[in-house]
Amino acid sequence: MNGYNLYGLKANTDFEWHHLKRKKSYVRPDVEINLGKIDPIAPNLPKTVYTKFHTYNSNCYIQDIPSIAKYAIYGKDKIIIEPYKPIKPKAISYFLQENILPILLISNEYFLVHASAVATKDGVHLFTSQRGNGKSSLAANLCIKHECQFVSDNLCLLKWDETEQSFVTKCLDNTCKLWQNVFPQLDKNIKKYKPQLIRKGIHKYNLNFNRYACKQFKKVKTINFISVINDKIDLSTEKITGFKKINFSRSVMHSHHIARVVAKDQHLFKFSGLVAKHANFYKIDRSQLTSLSEFSNYIKDEILTETT
Repeated sequence: MNGYNLYGLKANTDFEWHHLKRKKSYVRPDVEINLGKIDPIAPNLPKTVYTKFHTYNSNCYIQDIPSIAKYAIYGKDKIIIEPYKPIKPKAISYFLQENILPILLISNEYFLVHASAVATKDGVHLFTSQRGNGKSSLAANLCIKHECQFVSDNLCLLKWDETEQSFVTKCLDNTCKLWQNVFPQLDKNIKKYKPQLIRKGIHKYNLNFNRYACKQFKKVKTINFISVINDKIDLSTEKITGFKKINFSRSVMHSHHIARVVAKDQHLFKFSGLVAKHANFYKIDRSQLTSLSEFSNYIKDEILTETT
C-alpha cells in the first residue's frame, strides 16, 4: 500500500499515484483508494442525478471518463477505480486528481474553490472563471513576471481562521499545469520541457513552481471572477456587492451543482455566508483578444495594487 497526503486527508492506495509525493501507508487513513469493480447505482432512485457520464446522490458519486476509467466515491472514506484497457496509469492519476479528488474533499466538508491564486505581501488573490479562460496561465505569469507567490493553478482549499475572522490559504500543490498552446507565451524555450499526454491529442506541461510557492497561510484578500467577451472591449473591473455577492459566493465553490447533492446543506450555507460576508468580490471583463501580458499587467495594477 502507498500513502498520500491529499490536502490534509490521509489516503492509502493500492497503486502509484503519479505526480504526488508518496509516503508510507497510514495505520489509520482517512480514505482508502483502490482498483476494483464498480457496481452501478440502481435506476430511478429518489434524490439521485443521472447523466451520460455521472450518477450521484448523497451516498455515492460515479463518474465515467471514456477510455480512461470509471471512478466511484462511497461516502467520505472510499474510492474505487475501474480502469479501461489498456490501462493508462498517468491518465488515471490525472483525472483522479482533477475530477474526483475535489468531490471527495467536498464530501469531507472542505471549503474548495475552483480558482487559480497568487499571493502578495498583503494577501491572496483568487481568480475564478470557466474552464479554458486562462486562470492557470494568469497565475503563472504573475509569478514569473511580477514576483507573486504561487498558491494554486486550479483548486484552492480555503480554511476559516476564527481568530483572524478571515479565510486563509497557502500552496498545497506546487505543480502548475498549463495547456500546450499557452506555454510558449511564458517561455519561448519550449523544447527544454516535456509535455504530459493527458489523453489522445491533449497535452499539458507540469511545471514545478516550488521556488514561487506560498508556504505560509495568508488571508484571502480578493476573489475575482473573470468574464471573457468575444468582442473587442476595454479591460474593466466592477466590485460585487449585495445579492450579486451572495450568488457569486455560491457559484465559486468547486462543482457547486454537485456539492448541493453530496455535501450537507448546513456546510454549504455556512461557506456561502462566510464568503459573502468577509470576502471582497470583483468582476473583471476582458476581451478574448486581450494578450496574456496585457491582462497580467492590468491585474497587477488594478487588483494586486489598488485593493491593498
